[in-house]
Amino acid sequence: PLQEDGTRKAGADWNDYLGVDWIWNGKTYAPRAEFFRSIDCTGFVQIVFGYRGGLPLSRLGDGTGIPRNARGTYSAGPGIIIISNEWVQVTDFSRLQIGDLVFFDANDDGIEELHHVGFFLGIDSGGNHRFIHSIKTPNGPTLGDNGTRSMLNTINEKGYWALGFRATRRL
Repeated sequence: PLQEDGTRKAGADWNDYLGVDWIWNGKTYAPRAEFFRSIDCTGFVQIVFGYRGGLPLSRLGDGTGIPRNARGTYSAGPGIIIISNEWVQVTDFSRLQIGDLVFFDANDDGIEELHHVGFFLGIDSGGNHRFIHSIKTPNGPTLGDNGTRSMLNTINEKGYWALGFRATRRL
């Protein structure tokens, strides 16, 4: 749903986006009509690697599926941690591979928490390390520069996402 500022409210899951029921742990969850065609960052990861890619979807965070939030996906999701979260800006991109999940502490709330996740896309023709993610502006998945630049590095690593880049997991 749209908020007063015109952006979409965060919290939309993959099944909300698709408008389909989801059975988890024996219970059927209906999509929420107000979130139809909306998807947040972790829902985007779940739809790509889970619903479309075949990895199990999980709310358990036990390493067998993709958890429902960025924090859980980093700490208890499938795959291996490539760059550990040390609560400092990551500036060494040498271990990144296309498709790696990239995690961010993207809030100015003073709390060290991984709030956001996207997919590393590779290096563009300008030498920038690009990623795709789902954000409120431009109301869903983006790899462009609408709102904030979808780059892990910028001039002197001072961009919004560059400053918040904390960790990487490979599925």
